[in-house]
This record gives sequence, structure tokens and C-alpha cells, in this order.
Amino acid sequence: MTTLYSSVLRLHAIHDGALEPTQGHHAHAAFLHIVEQVDPILSQRLHDSNARKPFTLSPLRGLPPPRRGEVCLRAGDECWLRVTLAGERMFETFIQRFMQGEVRPTLRLGEAHFAVSAVLTTPGSHAWAGYTTA
Repeated sequence: MTTLYSSVLRLHAIHDGALEPTQGHHAHAAFLHIVEQVDPILSQRLHDSNARKPFTLSPLRGLPPPRRGEVCLRAGDECWLRVTLAGERMFETFIQRFMQGEVRPTLRLGEAHFAVSAVLTTPGSHAWAGYTTA
């Protein structure tokens, strides 16, 4: 049996800026960077593999609607991103990055930089967070 983990990263924009309306490729790169900081070999394997990936990422949620082809951010704007992981190894690698003692980890999506203010994983901490065995 495989355990599926769904974690929500609560993010706050560090500075004013803009994002493309679709940030999927930026979220993918940011996730691989998180994994790389803990396990560079796993990160490279995930990047290079053409097989199904043991993770999915939601679009950023909670942002203002795009205007003129971009999403305008103001410093302090809050949004969130869901990361779903298949298997204990993926979850342990992911969560270890946030347990390393850095006071305020950051995440870069394109040219936008966000402070990670919370990683919500337990059931009840967020509507999209939790875990189950499949």
C-alpha cells in the first residue's frame, strides 16, 4: 500500500511583482528545488524521468485574478500551493527541507519570491491537506 500525502504551503509575497497567469512550470521547478536541497540525486531523477511522477502540484490559489496577461503581486499578498506526494520517501524528503531549522524558507516562482509561512499536512489543518493509504 502507498500512502498519499497532501500538504499545503502557505506563502506570502516578499516583494511587489508579477506572475504569469499559469505558473505550473514554475511550481514544478520550485518543487524540484525543494527536493534538491535535501536529496540532489532524487531531484535529478525526478527531473529526468519520463515516467509518471510521484507528485502533483496545484496552481497557486488565493491570488488576484490576472489583468493584462499577468497576476500583479503586492508584498505581503498571501496565497497557497498544494503538493501531493506518493509514498513515504517522497514525503520525508519534502518535509525534511522545512525541518532543517531555517527560520523562513523561501520559494521562487518565476521572478516572484515567497516566504513559506506554514506547511500544513495534518487532516483538519486545511481543507486540501491530509494523508490516506491507497
